[in-house]
Amino acid sequence: MTVRRAALLGFAVLLAACGGTAISTEPVAPHGEAVEVSSLPVDLRSSDPADRRIGRLVYRGGVSVVPRDDRFGGLSAFRVSPDGARFVAVEDLGLWTTGALDYDAAGNLAGLSDVRIARILGADGAPLEGKRLGDSEGLAFTDPHGLGGDAFVSFERDHRVLRFAFAADGTAAKGVPFAMPEAIGALRENEGLEVLVTLADGRLLAISEYGPRDDDQDSTGWVVDPATGASLSFTVKRNLPHAMTGAALLPDGRVLTVERRFDVLTGPGAQLRIFDPADFQDGATVDGELVATLFAGVTVDNMEGIAVRRDAEGRTLVYLVSDDNFQRPLQRTLVMMFELTE
Repeated sequence: MTVRRAALLGFAVLLAACGGTAISTEPVAPHGEAVEVSSLPVDLRSSDPADRRIGRLVYRGGVSVVPRDDRFGGLSAFRVSPDGARFVAVEDLGLWTTGALDYDAAGNLAGLSDVRIARILGADGAPLEGKRLGDSEGLAFTDPHGLGGDAFVSFERDHRVLRFAFAADGTAAKGVPFAMPEAIGALRENEGLEVLVTLADGRLLAISEYGPRDDDQDSTGWVVDPATGASLSFTVKRNLPHAMTGAALLPDGRVLTVERRFDVLTGPGAQLRIFDPADFQDGATVDGELVATLFAGVTVDNMEGIAVRRDAEGRTLVYLVSDDNFQRPLQRTLVMMFELTE
């Protein structure tokens, strides 16, 4: 979702005042057009780089991605292969973005490489042009813990979910409409389905950024069975002023969300919460367990994407990605990795 113009102006003022080795693997999808990027390392806390803990998260490296192509940016959803070698993302202007994740000798995230972009295609094979048709916000795969099977992409403005035969055709797949509850049509134009994730039982979870009436209203969530079309709806309690922007499935089947905030005076922030899918019952109001809050003194931007994987040592690794809204240098594309602790 695009940050409002007034907020961007305030963010500019705020910023002015604030004075490895790649893991080799086969591509998960046919490549698009190459985009050259640079990866600049970032600390969790620039004032104290040795302090790597925040809440239940331990920082495991991150970068600010600087592209040499104006088409790169606006990353709204992010998914990572089980081995951590590859990623697939969607961006605000109807593009797939794929690439490799690079790590240092200690296994900390060190950069992005082999970055490529491709237009998201509609059912007729034509690119989804413009914000009205191409404002992609959520991404899920049939495989709840990887990049396998079909891909599902949610869009706001023209509220809908498209299904892509990604395993067969990669980024050249055509988007076929996926049946969602009619109630998503009542969501406001630029405040739609930001969260999209496949649950352990194969059902698709979708959550709106805000409620259908105003920015202080709790979010609406739906769970849809792709096999039968059966669905249920519930309400997600928001921790104001945070708004839902992404989610990923943890190895134990619970859902980890990222929720962003922005204020002209205090700048950007984010929080992470854990939800139990057993609570997603028709008509219920659900709340999550707070994991961490990223705010003052911490590297953070417009955090929208999140991915999770378990490494060979059994550690749960969490990736957070920011949407720069194509407003460089006011905003950055950050890709950060954390270890989730008990």
